Amino acid sequence: MPSSQPPTHLFPTLHSIRPSSELFKNPAINLSILRNQLTISSWLALGALLQCFLFSLPIRNYLAALPTIALLSYRIILTFLQSYNYIENPYAAGIIPGHTSVIFPSSSDTTPTALHPGATKICIVILGARSYHPLGALAPTFQKVGQHFQTLATYLETNAAETGYLGASTSINASDGGSTSNQLVNIMYFRSKEHVARFAHGEAHMQAWKWWGELEKEEKARRAVGWKGHGADWVSISHEVLEADAGAWEAVYVNTKPTGLAATWAGVGGEGEGGKEEGRRWVSPVVVAGGGVLKTSKGRMGGLQ
Repeated sequence: MPSSQPPTHLFPTLHSIRPSSELFKNPAINLSILRNQLTISSWLALGALLQCFLFSLPIRNYLAALPTIALLSYRIILTFLQSYNYIENPYAAGIIPGHTSVIFPSSSDTTPTALHPGATKICIVILGARSYHPLGALAPTFQKVGQHFQTLATYLETNAAETGYLGASTSINASDGGSTSNQLVNIMYFRSKEHVARFAHGEAHMQAWKWWGELEKEEKARRAVGWKGHGADWVSISHEVLEADAGAWEAVYVNTKPTGLAATWAGVGGEGEGGKEEGRRWVSPVVVAGGGVLKTSKGRMGGLQ
């Protein structure tokens, strides 16, 4: 039977300034999106083109082949050394060993130690975007969609206490039927659906939604005269909103870097006027889940043991 030992907070430090979420602190996201715009054969063709250029230079053939040989040799040796722990594996940096979970303190708590599993509700917003344009994510309309999303994400990051925004993670959906330009999926976490509704009807979001509405009107007018696929027709956007009541959600991670709910930040302590940032402190919700009440799904939902 699980013990009644209280959850242990892994990162109890209170931050006066809210740390950035995964959307902003990971520069590799843009590189992943860029890599996803071309097929493997296209990337191989680009490499072959570069190799042809090197062979066209007035140098010996073995010198032209040397960069490719050196790169492959370096990668093979590096993989061997990392696999057998001769050197540090950078891919494992940041992994939290063992079992962890998340517990969000109440927004009115003045300390992160007041942890009660499943005591708060959570609202999840899943945003999807994909370009069906031959240029993929480089298409002008999709670029504009990305700019509006970046503006809204920045707004949420800087107004987290007011909007109830907890954090977000992003991924590429590899199961949507394409080998390139796959759907981009952003999973955003909020305190409640009421916070989401206020944000959706706020000025920042309405400006972006107005732009999209005008774009759809222009596209409809083009279709009426036989044009198609110029702008909005080849760009897919979507959202799903789900709210889980207190005691109706849980999370567990094993040997995982902070991601999803574990990469969010909870605001605790006093609020300024209108729910602003003044007086807020920010804490990670990650807790040890190897035993005690957090060992079972029921316990992580706040159920009786």
